[in-house]
Amino acid sequence: MKMNMTTQDEREQLITRVINLARVCNSIPTTEKLTHFAENADFWIRLKDDVILLREDVKNFANKHGIDISIWRELFMVFPLWSRGMGDGGKHTIMMMNQINDQIQLMDKILVAIHLPDEAEATQRKNEKRNTDVESPQKPKQVFFESLDESMLIIGSHKIQLKNQGKEPDALRLMKTLEKDPAFEWGKSDVFDDWGMNQDDIDAAPEKKIYYAARHVCNAVAKECGIKDFLEYTLLTVQISPKYLKK
Repeated sequence: MKMNMTTQDEREQLITRVINLARVCNSIPTTEKLTHFAENADFWIRLKDDVILLREDVKNFANKHGIDISIWRELFMVFPLWSRGMGDGGKHTIMMMNQINDQIQLMDKILVAIHLPDEAEATQRKNEKRNTDVESPQKPKQVFFESLDESMLIIGSHKIQLKNQGKEPDALRLMKTLEKDPAFEWGKSDVFDDWGMNQDDIDAAPEKKIYYAARHVCNAVAKECGIKDFLEYTLLTVQISPKYLKK
């Protein structure tokens, strides 16, 4: 008897496909992509076709959950005409490669934007709604990221403890990295490099290691001071939201 796939399972499968495509695309250094295409045209044909198939599945999934993806106009981009030859100095080929990478990142952002609360979070939201019905909370005033004092994240007058039972969790490690350049959008590889991880460590790490670290930070900040979007993060990138950085 065939089991019905849950909405969460469906999204997890789409996320896995995005991650796998990103890994394939990023496995070839930018400086070598043109040469690689000249010698492996079939590889890029299959990659482009896989992106197109996934793109349709992500669109359907987003529409199913009422997400208007028309704002991501790039997702509807048509891949340029190209041939196995390297005419025009590979101009169309480079354009297609860039579009493949761009569309993978856009699909990642769309899937993350579709928020599916788990059971614990759904219960928490119900409780928050009951409290709101009794007493309307005041809107928090604008606060800014101040610093990271050892394991204490300081936002305005709020202090959020990120260290737990003497250990240094990924959330704290991530904030130590982000503090080095708060305005920078850090890619997964940037964070892993800053953490001093070698390739074996990266291969052995969970696919969503950085994603979950960012979510842990956001949950801790939201619990302490009501800010729910302190970090902007996807499966591939993370940064402190510009609205919480001093000009």
